[in-house]
Amino acid sequence: MIARMTETSIAEALDLPEKLSQQMGSVPLVVVFDEFQEVAGLSKEFALEKIFRSCIQAHQNVRYVFLGSKTHLMKRMFADAARPFYNSAMPLPLGKPPADESREFLTSRFRDAGIDLGASECEGILSASENIPYYLQELASAVFEAVLPDRVVKAGHLEQAIEDIVAKNAELYAERVAGLSETKRSILLALADEPTSTFGDGYRAAHALPVSSTLHTALKELQENGIVCTDESGHRIADPFFMRYIRTSPARVF
Repeated sequence: MIARMTETSIAEALDLPEKLSQQMGSVPLVVVFDEFQEVAGLSKEFALEKIFRSCIQAHQNVRYVFLGSKTHLMKRMFADAARPFYNSAMPLPLGKPPADESREFLTSRFRDAGIDLGASECEGILSASENIPYYLQELASAVFEAVLPDRVVKAGHLEQAIEDIVAKNAELYAERVAGLSETKRSILLALADEPTSTFGDGYRAAHALPVSSTLHTALKELQENGIVCTDESGHRIADPFFMRYIRTSPARVF
């Protein structure tokens, strides 16, 4: 659809909320863009970020919320001085949902479909997905499909669903690893085996990691590419199923 539009028609579409507000007597409006980081790659023909920014900055009655699941790409869009949206919004990391809410979400959705999801199996989905919404829903969907004939979730269903997800993404994971240096691969092997809050001497020795300066340069690049994430709990591989791939298939990493 983007390819059939012009810069003018895109700008006109973006200006619609402001025009609507004016027609309603300058009523304040809020527009929410989900997965906003995808704007950067939607079109090779138009500089969509620039078009979005030039339109939005002129609006008086509309406020915007930009949501994105790929935080490393969102950070680039809003923190890079060379990008149109540089310093144009206040960041608000949402973090993971409360575990109790995730449990209720899982059990209620399975229950509504007439499927019995036991407490231990529910906890297994939460643990394997690290309660990250995208991966939680992906795993829950795979488990759901696996149990449709029996309508009862068993431990074997969960493990099979995880294996199926890893197998489905194995080619993508292999390509991701192939483009990494030996130092970056070593970091991934270490984090798959043992997430850490610090790369101290003992940790580096235990996992045969290089000297601190070399390690931190490679770590920063992994973080910028969204492969490794760092928060209050420490450093870990962002995708729990990619972590499983590395952990169960270390020969594919080296």
